[in-house]
Amino acid sequence: MKKTCPNCKSIIDDDALMCPHCNELILDDPQENEKFICPVCGAENPPGVKSCRFCCSILPETYG
Repeated sequence: MKKTCPNCKSIIDDDALMCPHCNELILDDPQENEKFICPVCGAENPPGVKSCRFCCSILPETYG
């Protein structure tokens, strides 16, 4: 089966954990696809990460 990436809208495999087109983390629960903005660099991060995946700044506890 196929599904749509919530970020770039590409059609991807149903069991994909990351979109091969935009590298977006794909979570099973659509509400978990909410993005968190790094207060330092402004990059979007998936919930649950402790540090920004772009600038490595520590994210506030409320982000994950």
